[in-house]
Amino acid sequence: MCRVAEPSARANVGIDDNVQERGRFPLARIVRLEISTEHRGAPMVGDRSTGRTSGFGPDNGGSSPPPRADKLRLSSRCDHIIRRMEPFDVNRFSSERRIGAMVLAAGRGSRMRSLQPKPLHLLCGRPMAGYVMEALEALNLESTVVVVGYEAETVTKILHEQAADALRVEFVEQTVQRGTGDAVSVGLQSLEPHELDDDQFDLMVLPGDTPLLRSSTLVKLHQTHVESGAAATLLTAQLEDPTGYGRVVREGDGQVDRIVEDIDATPEELEICEVNTSIYCFDRSVLMAALRKVDTRNALGEYYLTDVVKVLSGTGHSVAALVIDDPDEIHGVNDRQQLAECESVLRQRTNSKWMAAGVTMLDPDATYIDATVVLSPDVTLFPNTLLQGDCVIGEGS
Repeated sequence: MCRVAEPSARANVGIDDNVQERGRFPLARIVRLEISTEHRGAPMVGDRSTGRTSGFGPDNGGSSPPPRADKLRLSSRCDHIIRRMEPFDVNRFSSERRIGAMVLAAGRGSRMRSLQPKPLHLLCGRPMAGYVMEALEALNLESTVVVVGYEAETVTKILHEQAADALRVEFVEQTVQRGTGDAVSVGLQSLEPHELDDDQFDLMVLPGDTPLLRSSTLVKLHQTHVESGAAATLLTAQLEDPTGYGRVVREGDGQVDRIVEDIDATPEELEICEVNTSIYCFDRSVLMAALRKVDTRNALGEYYLTDVVKVLSGTGHSVAALVIDDPDEIHGVNDRQQLAECESVLRQRTNSKWMAAGVTMLDPDATYIDATVVLSPDVTLFPNTLLQGDCVIGEGS
């Protein structure tokens, strides 16, 4: 059973200092699920008997402190079993700084021309946002917040079932979509005040519609952030055609100064080929203060998360950037064409993974395997094979 909890009194957090003039931001709704295993007698995910000790799907477990009891309550109402996602590669980076993540998955995706929320559109049998959550598993996250909006309870239920460690994932609803800055402000409302002031905690923020993102890229981003000592570190890309992307404006010494959205850029700024990928790593202790200085003086009248970069650099904080090696990783999905393009790449990755594990494919380009399928060594797949769902193919088949 899905239910929506009432917001707590402490959730009254704005993102600029003039909220009284425009009315206060709505309180975030913390979306909670009630999970049961009473009909199957299986251990609950998050129970020590599952053997889960590390990783994240929407986040991690391991030696991190257990989640607070008021975040996600488990009871005996329904019989969902949480399916864990297995990462393709786990390349961990060890740091004394702790880290959490925030996945922005509130959009409907109007260009998809669908009643289904964009984060739930399937690629190779798995919801789009599930790939983003899987990529985060390599980071040893303490917690993850997923900001939902359109069809919030449906998105919450399905992504919760996809989580590798569901007890460490919290879903917060952005009831009115006022931009990415507002979405992050809403997500931060799930934290206690003392957590926001922790200067040894980093927060990775990323969109839920980049299914090609690799774990190794996120590990490298966090490593760059820690080693640079920056208040914020951006993941950027160099594109031959940067149309539509926010441009990264640097100072003469190469330091990041600001991000300018394509719609707001001057002709000179539009010539810049380094673009923002909407993937960031922040020192969480400075993020809320910076968000309070963001306003809506832009072409869309929204609170841009990108404006936080200018706030930080303008107040003397360092902002670093990591240029991604493969720009295709940050390919987002906004329509059916882009959905098909990303699915083609994911199918190639899936087929390559299984062939490396001992599976024979007579024609990989004509072999279609969902990400949920499990194959054994010495399996032979003939052209036009289609495997979907949670099927398992035994050795030598």
